[in-house]
Amino acid sequence: MKKLERTINMTSVLGNTLGRLSGWLVALMMVLVVVEVFMRYIFNKPPLIADEFAGYLLVSVSFLGIAYTHLVKGHVRITFLVDRVSPQMALWFRLITLLISEAFIIVMCFASYEYLAFSVMINERSPSWLNFPLKYPQATILIGFLVFAVVILGQIIQTAITIANKVGKEDVT
Repeated sequence: MKKLERTINMTSVLGNTLGRLSGWLVALMMVLVVVEVFMRYIFNKPPLIADEFAGYLLVSVSFLGIAYTHLVKGHVRITFLVDRVSPQMALWFRLITLLISEAFIIVMCFASYEYLAFSVMINERSPSWLNFPLKYPQATILIGFLVFAVVILGQIIQTAITIANKVGKEDVT
């Protein structure tokens, strides 16, 4: 049981770490945009890499931050049904929705892997003068989904344990 708890905690640490990284990437993106605006309006010579890399950073922030956003309950939640049922039933709803989410995220992991593999195979590059390899920003999509899948799996296990403990207590009484 201790190993399982440690594993669940590690999934949270992994999600939180990528969340912090996303925060730093937002700061970097802001610096890029500020430098671009400053260079454009003061010197009339904007750095051409700023637009392109700000877009790549936006993709990275979005996908590397999804697990963290889930951990801090930042995703949209519709609770009108869960609020009207017993706590035990709410736990079952949570388990079912987590399982559905996990299935969807696994599909997205495979799709993002195929997307990245195809991009690497054809050596896809940006159409701009930078000719930047797109495998790097595309890899953040796969990494984000993989970490999200691990975090959701940890929450599935945690919710199943909670349900099992409550059912076990009801059988004793």
